[in-house]
Amino acid sequence: MIAALLVFALVSQSGAPEKPPQVDLAARVAAALTRDPATLPHATEGKWAQWDAKQPLAETLMRAFAAGVGAYQQGEIGPALAQFQALLDLEPDLPPALYHAGLCYFRLRRYKDCVTLLERFELAAPREVGATRMLGHAYYSLGRYGEARAQYEQVLAVASDDTEARRGLALSRMRVGELDEALGELDRVLAKKPDHADAQTWKAQILFDLGRSEEALAAALRARELDPFEPKPWYLVGQIQLDLGRDEDAEAARARFDVLARASSEIRSLEALLLTEPRSTKPLRRLVELHATIGDVPRAKEWLARLLAPAPKDVELRIFALDTWVAAGQADAALAAALDLERECASEARAWKRLEAYWASVRDRVRQVQASERFLRLSGGAADQGK
Repeated sequence: MIAALLVFALVSQSGAPEKPPQVDLAARVAAALTRDPATLPHATEGKWAQWDAKQPLAETLMRAFAAGVGAYQQGEIGPALAQFQALLDLEPDLPPALYHAGLCYFRLRRYKDCVTLLERFELAAPREVGATRMLGHAYYSLGRYGEARAQYEQVLAVASDDTEARRGLALSRMRVGELDEALGELDRVLAKKPDHADAQTWKAQILFDLGRSEEALAAALRARELDPFEPKPWYLVGQIQLDLGRDEDAEAARARFDVLARASSEIRSLEALLLTEPRSTKPLRRLVELHATIGDVPRAKEWLARLLAPAPKDVELRIFALDTWVAAGQADAALAAALDLERECASEARAWKRLEAYWASVRDRVRQVQASERFLRLSGGAADQGK
């Protein structure tokens, strides 16, 4: 809510957000990551009490804030945090900067630091309580379930349609043993968003905990259908089927869970690394491989697009894409990657050498011969053969 309103105001009044300056960026990011957010200066009491998300900022503040939002939206969390901290040094307790710096800490899984800033945001801008769902998430992540529940209830009191706050409330109630009440909250979430995979997963868990195994299995199968590459639904399906005496099905589900759980653990580590090193290509390549290997083609393509964005004609990366899809057995994606390699790297002999092998592997004799001829022409092989 707050982010959308502020970005709209920024773009409408100041043009496109500017990128943060690159001078000493690494040093600024390192300093921001090691700084204790409690050391940020405080404004005089009540300075921002009447502020709301539609209120415009001064132009210089808008441009600085837009730079931080731009970095955040691109997944460059370290640079974004540095930008918001600098803004808070300049204008203490500026509500949108407090809020977004808190979001940065949440993305970095520094939940205590997130709480520090979002509690300050809530005090500084009490009219924006509806935007404090993330504070509830931070409390929950710290195991402070009572405080999380109270925060979600506070948000829902002014924003009853906030399904993520309601999901958080459901999980908080579950953690304190209110299973039936938690189930009711999850049903309210699913009534508004039937395709909410996480809510469906937790519904299955609670039903299983309540001893309602047949209903739990139906919910877990639905959750697995909604997000087939998330490990937890597979685990639940296996556990429930074991409880129902369906041992063979349980074993198959457990085997798939093991594969997905290993991949998921590595994926989370790599994504965390990219938050502070967004331009590192090694984790990007590994993320493409992991998602392709487990069959999650859409997410593999998302990471591949990010990998290729700075260098769309890089022959090594294009060959890597083709090799990855071939190794994963994704024929359609491999074909698309081969055609991309032809188009983007037409002047590279290495591209045609790899394409020659690829077209041979799919038994496209015409393209294989064409690729061989292009390789010989570009590499000078034809001239050598004539000697």
